[in-house]
Amino acid sequence: MLQGDWAIFRKMFLQGKLVDAIKKNVDIGMKNAALLIAKNIRTGVQTQKYKKLWKDLSPITLAAKSPKTKLLINQGSMLKSVQTIFPKFGVALIGIPTGTKAPTGNIPMWKIGSVHENGDNGSPLVIRPKKAKRLFIPISKAAQNRQSGLKYGEDFILAKKVTIPIRPWIQPAYADSQNDVDTILEKSIKNAINQF
Repeated sequence: MLQGDWAIFRKMFLQGKLVDAIKKNVDIGMKNAALLIAKNIRTGVQTQKYKKLWKDLSPITLAAKSPKTKLLINQGSMLKSVQTIFPKFGVALIGIPTGTKAPTGNIPMWKIGSVHENGDNGSPLVIRPKKAKRLFIPISKAAQNRQSGLKYGEDFILAKKVTIPIRPWIQPAYADSQNDVDTILEKSIKNAINQF
């Protein structure tokens, strides 16, 4: 329960000092909350906290990766791309900026993150070849670097299609952060009021 001299409180409120203090403190709290959400997004993937929501890797994908490979982490580029941006007062954007490209290829990193989070309009994304009859899928470093002398089955495989399942990684972290975000914002308002 807040206690204090209501005459002083009323005077500060009428002079706009309280409103300014609340705006300033809530902006700081909002920035701290946004940074916490971004951290929880990264940590959720790194620790595999939401793995129960994700479909396991296919046998083909497992064959191409190390047995210690974690879901949604290949080179770590998607996680490194998650940023918190404050374009103006009272606004925080958490996600992958549109200009961030994947290290291999020209695919925007935000599209990769979005496909994992939402799929293709809510369904798993199915990739089919556009020009060839089959997709070339590298399963060795040599194949990833497109070196010559590659062997089918050892370095690469061919597939008619690849299905990327939905593996939400942002929304679960956001939902898990809500109690902490509420606490941070509540504290920032109390801090503003306690200044008077």
